[in-house]
Amino acid sequence: MMEIKPIPIALLILLAFMAAVLFLAFKLSRQYVLPLVKKRKSYRLFDIWLFRGELLAWALFLIFTAYRTFIISPYMSLFIISLILLAGRAFWKDFMPGLLFRLENNALIGDSMLHGGSNCIIACIGPRNLHLRSKEGETIILPYSHIGEAVISKSVQKSKLHQFTFTVTSENKNPTAASTLFGKYIQECPWSIPARQPIIHFLENGQFEITSFAIDKNSAEKQRQYVAGRVKAAEA
Repeated sequence: MMEIKPIPIALLILLAFMAAVLFLAFKLSRQYVLPLVKKRKSYRLFDIWLFRGELLAWALFLIFTAYRTFIISPYMSLFIISLILLAGRAFWKDFMPGLLFRLENNALIGDSMLHGGSNCIIACIGPRNLHLRSKEGETIILPYSHIGEAVISKSVQKSKLHQFTFTVTSENKNPTAASTLFGKYIQECPWSIPARQPIIHFLENGQFEITSFAIDKNSAEKQRQYVAGRVKAAEA
């Protein structure tokens, strides 16, 4: 007959205490220590390693918890794990993509994100969602599972921006309207720098010279192709 042993109260209290210590340690580090780092490069590096340390600490805690409870009561442990996975499906749906998002993008508060055709600023990075602030001051709560093709534009120093110039031919007879449209295309481009406005000059015979900015030459070429593709599609 299968015997289900209870998990000792003392072990549960110990695990709860360890979890509380981990939670408070990393929360206080982000709330009081991280803001003391003034240089953005150092801030980004500290934030990355703090996140990795937090991830490693919680992973070790979960392994320790599973091991200690499993050797005492394997059936009860399996039941609790299954219950957590099933009851928290909505949480895991957003938490796991968020984990990958933070590991791959290293996004910081203050970075710009292109979402829904508008440039927003990341106001808060949570375990399940991002808090974005639009130009109108509205707060948008974006679950990680809904990010899709949203693009993060890293905040970079102006001295490191790549300035480039290219020409576009348009059938639009109104140079002012065409320039406004090209500027809109560049602002909507995922590889543009939202904080830097492009410089557009009308040449002749429907040709426009556009001076824009990107983080590197590869992004500059993608930006040029994006604008040319938008113009071709609009005039097709």
